Amino acid sequence: MQKSKVLKLTLNEKNIRLFIDLLKNAKTPFSMQVSNYTTKIISEPYNVSFVKGLQSNRVFAAASYLKKDLAGKKMPNVDMKKCDYYDTNFRGLGFYSDRCFNIDIKQAYATILYMDGFITKKTYDYLKNLPKMERLAAVGMLASHKTIFRHDKLGRIIKVEEIINPLSDFFFYCVQKTENIIHDVRNKILQESFLFSWVDGVYYMNENTGYKNVTMQYLKTEYGLESTFKELNNFEVKIKNQSYRISFLQDGEEKVFNIPLPVMQLKKDIINYLLEKKY
Repeated sequence: MQKSKVLKLTLNEKNIRLFIDLLKNAKTPFSMQVSNYTTKIISEPYNVSFVKGLQSNRVFAAASYLKKDLAGKKMPNVDMKKCDYYDTNFRGLGFYSDRCFNIDIKQAYATILYMDGFITKKTYDYLKNLPKMERLAAVGMLASHKTIFRHDKLGRIIKVEEIINPLSDFFFYCVQKTENIIHDVRNKILQESFLFSWVDGVYYMNENTGYKNVTMQYLKTEYGLESTFKELNNFEVKIKNQSYRISFLQDGEEKVFNIPLPVMQLKKDIINYLLEKKY
């Protein structure tokens, strides 16, 4: 049997459709594997990988170190359905402030895995020295989810398989613990000055109260976490398509977040707005 040709292309719909149509026209059975970062088409003539941005070898090396360290470790008990990447404390249908503030936890997930005894110092140091986006990609591979579609020679799907990374609970453990840490900071320090959080960053107002030093020291002493501080300008919140659209200037560059707004909260905000409106 002739060995399949191995190709690597950029992940986009046009490239994928091209190869699917090619195999259908040739009446060749194939499988398509769809995951977080790649889509693969496997057949007798071709094995094609469509990659979402070409990751460096450092990312795959870091993912390999993580896999080796975590293999055989007792799996943390996590309900991934209860994991949230954000929290909000906006009141009303809009908000604007000339100045707001942000504290980001540095290397949050990698540090949590190390501090809680899941990975070695060697792996932790390797992760810390990676650029931020490469570190996020490596840790994110723990939560990889793969769906395999098997097609017959006419291109019809004859079988679908779901494969979840057996180490994914370690990733969601990091998500949940980071969320708990930010809730702790909100409840014990920031309270009503808290605006919102996104992954490992917390956003707040009223820095004249000294929240910066208190929060950063608390993260260090209570959790062993380093953090960074930034001042933001033109902080604005609007409701658009049942989401909070959050925009601000950071180092002169506009940043935008879109955070889902619960339907019941939207209804409550509208009612409060109408009650407060003077006609």
